[in-house]
Amino acid sequence: MTTIAKQTPNVPAPTEGFPSAEVPVDWERAFRALAIMMTSGFVSSDDVSEWVETMRDIDPRAAKVLADTFNSCRHPWMQAFMG
Repeated sequence: MTTIAKQTPNVPAPTEGFPSAEVPVDWERAFRALAIMMTSGFVSSDDVSEWVETMRDIDPRAAKVLADTFNSCRHPWMQAFMG
């Protein structure tokens, strides 16, 4: 059996300012940051509802954080425009 996977070159060690590989990822903080970034785009309320339902299947706490983040970060004019 032939393997087609390529070997990747060694990745250099993180430079100053980057977290060490030993530090665990703060997934909740990353999720919140992503949710905040998503509020600034033209995203319909239907899309948000779908995302919240998807997150609810994964973890109801994550769905609540996503909904709360959208409700607190989206500008009123954007909310009115997108419905």
